[in-house]
Amino acid sequence: TAPEDAAAVAAVLEALEQVPATVDLLRETQLGVLTQAYKDHADRNVRTVVKRLRRSWKELIQAANSAIPDVEEPPAPDAAVVADVAHGMAPPPPPAPDGSQGEQGGDLLLEVEALMEEIDAPVAA
Repeated sequence: TAPEDAAAVAAVLEALEQVPATVDLLRETQLGVLTQAYKDHADRNVRTVVKRLRRSWKELIQAANSAIPDVEEPPAPDAAVVADVAHGMAPPPPPAPDGSQGEQGGDLLLEVEALMEEIDAPVAA
């Protein structure tokens, strides 16, 4: 039913809030694109959570962009121009309690993507 679907979407979005995001992670996963449609969701709770989540991502990206110097030095005459610009990013997540880096964020993202695909899949009649 729709209320149960909305509760599931809100739960997935709230779980995403717990994942330590980086600019690179957001680019790789395209979570901003995936969550765009939920900004206008019929359920108020879904709208609130997704807007809060997207706002935090926007602030992260703005902070990373502000860490890049505005002044660009012209390239040296013999220097090759590189298309990829280095960007700042948030610090890495703390190690897992057992001392390993763990893959909890990656696993959670895969689970979230699978749930979002399931929720967006057309319902068979």
